[in-house]
Amino acid sequence: MQFTADKLTWINAQPQAMITYAYDLRDPKLQVGLIPGAPKWIRSEWFDIRANLADSDMEKMKNMNPRQREAYQRQLVQSLLADRFKLEAHLVSKEALAYELVVAKNGPKNMKPAAPGESDGINTIDSGDLQYRGTTIEPLLMILPQMVEDSPVIDKTGLTGKFDFELKWARDASTWWPNGVSSVPDAPTDGSRPSIFKALEEELGLKLVPFKAPRQGIVIDHIERPEPN
Repeated sequence: MQFTADKLTWINAQPQAMITYAYDLRDPKLQVGLIPGAPKWIRSEWFDIRANLADSDMEKMKNMNPRQREAYQRQLVQSLLADRFKLEAHLVSKEALAYELVVAKNGPKNMKPAAPGESDGINTIDSGDLQYRGTTIEPLLMILPQMVEDSPVIDKTGLTGKFDFELKWARDASTWWPNGVSSVPDAPTDGSRPSIFKALEEELGLKLVPFKAPRQGIVIDHIERPEPN
């Protein structure tokens, strides 16, 4: 899936993947199983989606931070699913693993305050090496759930401002590629890098603390195959 300035494009879209994205479903069982209440075709049929964004939506997203923009984009996909697939669903909740990202005992390290006016960006060196330049803590928070089996990660660091820092970790081959990148070298597999948990603490002075929290899920009440247009 790709959001550009005025379009949403999703080629070879599996409806279950679209629904999982739209409702931010993080249950690892959905990697192989069906969303409750869903017909089997939502995992076996594929569609090309090309949708124009309304001027009002584009204007709203201009003033959003990355996390707000991501949440709004999910809402737009929910609306598309309701319109084109006639999707009706209700929310359910169950207790599941989550994490708080906190500052470790000795405080943050290797997080240099960004220079005034520095342009922000993320450089993907390989599948387990990201360089952050002039960014807040927000982009890191957005990828961490993918590294911990899709468990939610809540920011409790209290860190504000923008930083330059690098994170290297031993990426599990089954996890999602940061930023959706699939054309960069694989991370080394010789054990020279720590797990994401150790990397955060050793390299950045941050720590993931587990706790139990409600996890949102859905049950599908109705869905139809869309008519082509």
